[in-house]
Amino acid sequence: YRVTQSKWLLLRNAENKFNEKSFQEAIILYQKSLEKGFTTENAFVHLADSYISIGNFAEGIKYYRLYLD
Repeated sequence: YRVTQSKWLLLRNAENKFNEKSFQEAIILYQKSLEKGFTTENAFVHLADSYISIGNFAEGIKYYRLYLD
């Protein structure tokens, strides 16, 4: 339960940072969530959008592709 809870907390915090337009912080949290093997389809899109927002188009495209796969 604690593992699942911590994964959800990372994802929720990433979503909060994304909504606050704190894209660099959102990216870090989304990446940590991915490293723990936990994400959602929406998280891939928001991660891609975050990379695009900071001008890292190559990484943005990478995560859009992961979302589409």
